[in-house]
Amino acid sequence: MIRNIFINPIEHRLRAGWRILIFLIIVVAIAKLLSFFLKLIGGPPDDNTISEVFKGMFLILIATIAVLISRKILDKNTFISLGLKFNKHNMIDLLFGFILSGIIIGILFVALIMLGYLGIENIG
Repeated sequence: MIRNIFINPIEHRLRAGWRILIFLIIVVAIAKLLSFFLKLIGGPPDDNTISEVFKGMFLILIATIAVLISRKILDKNTFISLGLKFNKHNMIDLLFGFILSGIIIGILFVALIMLGYLGIENIG
């Protein structure tokens, strides 16, 4: 039956490939919309370093909004169902994750400098 191409008969929802395609369409639509509004207010900063950080934050915002929309429309589920609750235990885990990733990046940075693969030419 042609319906089975789109709907998984066991789960009674869109098949994963279609959900991924729709998610990507949502991401592109949100990116275009946010880019349009960003151009209206003057665009990203001119400084390259700040601009790169801004791009990363922009991508995180787009992905988060796309996941919220996809969870609500495609999966008919909540964002919290992903396990993202704001409580004391989860905030401690989040803080630990940030600290641990910073330590790992710091160790990698020092190792690259010591092995001669990375050098610092100018600061400021």
